[in-house]
Amino acid sequence: MIVRGPGNRSESLYLISSYVGVGQEIALNEISATSSSTWPVANLALFFPIRVTDRCLVTGFATVNTVSSGNIDVGLYTYDGSLVVSIGSTAMAGTNAWQAYDTTDTLIPAGFYYLAMAVSNTTASFSRMAPTAGLVAAWGVREQSTAFPLPSSMAASATTRAYVPVFVLMKTSKTKITT
Repeated sequence: MIVRGPGNRSESLYLISSYVGVGQEIALNEISATSSSTWPVANLALFFPIRVTDRCLVTGFATVNTVSSGNIDVGLYTYDGSLVVSIGSTAMAGTNAWQAYDTTDTLIPAGFYYLAMAVSNTTASFSRMAPTAGLVAAWGVREQSTAFPLPSSMAASATTRAYVPVFVLMKTSKTKITT
């Protein structure tokens, strides 16, 4: 699902990771309601599988903060676990609002990736879905403890969390690409 979201680039598109990575499974299980919940464990990173269908330019990320507290890091990993780009440790801002994070524009090819999010504490809250932990693990969501800020390579295992935050990869495919 592609929707317009916050940002300063008119051509930016926002891929809702929670729906892109595991969208078919969410639709099949009729999981759509979101609610606010604190981050499960301080310094925990969650990795959500996503599929990028065309070459694109990653321009940033965004989260739906319901309570801003501490720092956040959001990034993109290759499917084999190497960090492609992240925002680095960044102070959270805004309550019940989108927060957009700019990053170095990074050209990526189509393929499978992990969209990752890590938070420094357990008082920060986000809009999220809460399917059963077994479903989230079956969707391929991974987790790694003591992973804040996001590490250069992930050493994650299947998640045990029933936590799917609404956060996004901002990209554009309207960039002229010359090879």
